[in-house]
Order: sequence, then C-alpha cells, then structure tokens
Amino acid sequence: MIQNDKDVKSYSFLKVLRSLADNTERTTLGVERELHQECEKRFGVPGHGGIYVPLDLPVEQRAGLSTLTNAAGAYAVETQIQSLIDLLRNAMVVKKAGATILDNLHDTLAFPKQLTPGTANWQGEAGGVDNTDADITFGQISMSPKMLVSSTSYSRKLLAQTSGAVDQWVRNDLTSIIALAIDLAALNGSGASNQPLGLLNTAGINLITYGANGAAPVFADFLSMETLVNVANVPVDGPRAYVLTPEVRAFGRKTVKVAGQLTGCIVADDNTIVGYPSFITNQLPKNLTRGTASDCHAGIFGDWSSLMIGFWGALEIISDPFSQKKQGMVSLAAYAMCDVNVRTPVSFTASKYWSGALTV
Repeated sequence: MIQNDKDVKSYSFLKVLRSLADNTERTTLGVERELHQECEKRFGVPGHGGIYVPLDLPVEQRAGLSTLTNAAGAYAVETQIQSLIDLLRNAMVVKKAGATILDNLHDTLAFPKQLTPGTANWQGEAGGVDNTDADITFGQISMSPKMLVSSTSYSRKLLAQTSGAVDQWVRNDLTSIIALAIDLAALNGSGASNQPLGLLNTAGINLITYGANGAAPVFADFLSMETLVNVANVPVDGPRAYVLTPEVRAFGRKTVKVAGQLTGCIVADDNTIVGYPSFITNQLPKNLTRGTASDCHAGIFGDWSSLMIGFWGALEIISDPFSQKKQGMVSLAAYAMCDVNVRTPVSFTASKYWSGALTV
C-alpha cells in the first residue's frame, strides 16, 4: 500500500492525531488522507469516524538532535529535544521466523484439508478378489476476523508542541502494542475470550516429553524436535527455525552437546541449532507447571510458513476528545481485525517443560 519512500517520509502520525483531536477536516491531511481513502476503497469499508493507517507502514529511523555544552556556558545554550527513549518491549518473532501473512482479507476463510490418503495394493491377475477402495477424507480449517483493541491517551499540549522524534515515538507506540499482541496470540493465544488459538495450545502439534518435574534442555531435545517434524513428512525446504526464551538460548550457548567431550555447545556462536536459526522472545511462557516445577520455559521448532496470520483491513485509529477534556487529554483507540491458524499442526514441535538451571 505504501507507494514510495516519499510517502513514508511525509506520513505523520502527529498530523493524524491532531486532526482527530481537533475534529478538523481531512482535507488538512496530505498523504495521510490519500492512504486512508485507498484503504477504504481496498477494503470496501468506510472509516467509523476514525482514520485508517496502513499496516505495512514502516517505521522511519530518525537521528536524535545533539548539542555540546559545558559548565561555564550551559545557561547560554538553547535546550534541544533529543530522540525519545522508547520502552524496551518483547521481541516480535513469528513474522521474523517465517509465518505466512495474509493481507487485505474481506471474508471468512475456509481451507479444505485432506486428512487421510488413498492407498495402493498389489493385486494378482484374475485373483477373484476386487481391490479394496480407500476413500480420501477431508476436513476444513477456517479463519475469521477477531477484533484487537488498544486504547491510550495523549495530552493536547504534547500534540500541539512536539514533532519530529515524537512522531516516530507515537507511531512506534501505537503499532508496537498491536503487533506484540498479535505475536503473543500467535504463540500462546488461548482460543477463548475472543482470542485466536496460538501454537502452544493447538491440538496436534508434536510435544517432546519429560520426567515428572521437567528438566534442563539437552542436545537430544533439539534433535527430537527436528526429528518429530521430519517423521511427519514436513517439507525440508520451508523456513524452519527454533523460537526460544532468552534464558533457554543462553543456557544452550554455555552447555556442550555431549558432557565431557569437545563437541561444541548446543547453540553455536552464530545462534544456530543443528544448522537452523534460533530466535528469542519473552513472549513465550516461563511459568509453566510440571510436577513440583512451576518455572518451566516453552520453546518451539518448526516450519513457520505453516503458521498463518490473517488481517482484515488496516489499523484504524479513532479519537475521543471529550471524555477527558477537563484534563486536556485526548483518548485514542486503535483497532485491528486479525486471526491465526495453522495449516498442519505436525509442522511444529514444542517443549513446555524446560526447567532447572536456566538463570544466567
């Protein structure tokens, strides 16, 4: 949807928010209005009093301003605003690992799925017995839009007096909240309370087993995670990767494959495991219970193209300049419509019971 670099550089979240806050005409907006109108045409749904923001709008990196000062002349130096220090957030990982993104959706999706194969039999000539038929059976998986909402507020003074670095910060804040929530749902969504069903809770994924109280990761665990996917006939040319908690990967970087032998560590210096890339995130649970252990970490390996994330429409921002008007605040709500599903659950293997000496 973003046409060129000029669109990216000229797009201003602050202009959007000021327009919403002051209820000004959309004609005061330039590229922002054009992209909003393009979203309306593409999705066939008019905005509900808000403004559509394209989900593929990249975050522009802007350098902070700087000035040199010294004790003798500090008061003579004009104060210059630096880039805002953004909040350190959990890493968004599923898209990086290779999840399939389905954009510009309109209807509920239904994917026919073959559940059982046909068979072939060796048959003797004129044996008097007909070949036994083996009927193929089919099933279906579906995706339908689920509404994700994030609400926050900004002061009128902030919107009126700032620009530049704050525009980048506002953009990051709104989009990161939504993106992280989708990422978390894809990994560990409950499937209840209007949430999508995430990978760790999907029936049919492979699981590696442990003793009664969990155990620390060993090299054989990671081999088993790969082997279970291979045994299920998952194609080897897909984007396979491990997604782990930071503690599990750190443990693997300092733990040798075979105790007492110079075989290298479980996680190589380039952060690969048995030749596959590994990614880390704090979005995976670290408090799973296994017997007496209540600090178990999860990890996932698989062909991440089998994980599908669908988007209906664009990110829509709606403003409420009235509810907190006596405080000089403008309330904002951001809406995204999305869902998650897995083509073939056996494309993934999960561990839910890594515990023990994982602290670093």
